[in-house]
Amino acid sequence: MWGLTAIYAYRAYQDRTFLDDAQAIWEQILAWRISEEDAEKGTHPLRNGTFSSSCAGASVAGDVFYHIDDVNDLAIVASSEG
Repeated sequence: MWGLTAIYAYRAYQDRTFLDDAQAIWEQILAWRISEEDAEKGTHPLRNGTFSSSCAGASVAGDVFYHIDDVNDLAIVASSEG
């Protein structure tokens, strides 16, 4: 959510600092994002275990893991669901 907030702040104030912040946040969470390939395989290189490739009929590709410090925790950030 902080990245999205930074984007909105950049749009409102045209201050490049906010855009730079949004990019830095994106680069930090990108490693924890589930790619199309990860979703298809049901695995992620930074996680132990397997997970379902879909939830309620939608692919989990694009979702982000909630707890980055626990390699056994497969919970995702609900707000990252598209």
